[in-house]
Amino acid sequence: MRKVSIRQKTKRFWVVVSILIVGIIGIFSSTAFATVSQPTPDMTSITGKDIVDVSLPLVVTNTAGTVENSWGRVIRVTGENAPIVPPSNVKSFFDIGVDNQGNFFINSPVDTKTSHSLMISPDGVVTINRPQL
Repeated sequence: MRKVSIRQKTKRFWVVVSILIVGIIGIFSSTAFATVSQPTPDMTSITGKDIVDVSLPLVVTNTAGTVENSWGRVIRVTGENAPIVPPSNVKSFFDIGVDNQGNFFINSPVDTKTSHSLMISPDGVVTINRPQL
């Protein structure tokens, strides 16, 4: 009869547990991914679950390099009904992104590459600036 040490039994146990976990995640992980649907012609819906250590429902990444003179903007939210002064011919919008220093920001039409209406630093410092009109 072959003797099996406690160390070997423990190692086998964790190998089996790891295989089971990978199998369970493989079977049920589809619920962690985002589902993109278009319930009406004028709407897009993204639905997903945030399951720790599996995936995120939606990731938006800015891939522009520094040589491309990027502001770090990745999303623009626009509206045509609100007036903007100055200039009056510009639509209203807000840009959302991450700048070269890693700060999350929201820019209004009067902001620049380095001046943001709302900024949250990687350390969690929140800065709100009044527009310079």
